Amino acid sequence: MNDTFCELLVSRKMSGAQRVLQILLIVLIAILVAGTMIIGFPALFLALILGIICYYLIFPGFHVEYEYSILNHEITIDKILNKSKRKSVISFDLKQAEIIAPEGSERLAHFNPSKTIDCSAGDSSVTSYVAVVPIENVTTAVRLSPDDDMLQHMKSFLPRTLWLS
Repeated sequence: MNDTFCELLVSRKMSGAQRVLQILLIVLIAILVAGTMIIGFPALFLALILGIICYYLIFPGFHVEYEYSILNHEITIDKILNKSKRKSVISFDLKQAEIIAPEGSERLAHFNPSKTIDCSAGDSSVTSYVAVVPIENVTTAVRLSPDDDMLQHMKSFLPRTLWLS
């Protein structure tokens, strides 16, 4: 009856390499369509195949959102591709976290995680936090981009683990 729930949707910023690849593929498709006048049907066929591959397989991976859901002290992070396909990334108990601090904080220098899972916004203007958590006996660093409401929610049950500065 005393369950607390907090949820946040974070859009991941498209990287420069992804943006360049997207533009190059669109230009290639346009060149193939224009090349139909010179080469003929094979160019149009290649443009159609490449367009279908890009639309269904490549471009959906460029539009990523992460949904953080906290129920009491259990956090679940889901990855949403192209606003349609959902995949569970990780779920863990926040009380098991050794530390949660802003990325680059001196407090994180003492921890050496074996594995890193990046579920952040990927934007330098948004403060990312790192949660160091033992998952399946492996020390894992989970990068998050929580908002102020979620941080205050987490601070209420993690006063000694969560560092806001």
